[in-house]
Amino acid sequence: MSDETDPTQGAADAERVAVARWVATWQRAGTELEEHRRSRLAAMTLSEMRRAIGAIFVGSPPLPPRRSSGLVEMQRLLSRLP
Repeated sequence: MSDETDPTQGAADAERVAVARWVATWQRAGTELEEHRRSRLAAMTLSEMRRAIGAIFVGSPPLPPRRSSGLVEMQRLLSRLP
């Protein structure tokens, strides 16, 4: 047997190094982005806060509460099956 190394081992090592570098980059970026988010929130005026909170609740109004679970209706429909 020859004493050659597996050619895929070098590629796997390179990929592990690349993934480790990517993880480290995003760990640093995540910390910096969180600091940026906190500073932006701290700098918001009251009117900006109100607009941001109001934007969260824009959309369709909530559905009215159901009067039943639908079980009776389902049983009625299923009773029609042969």
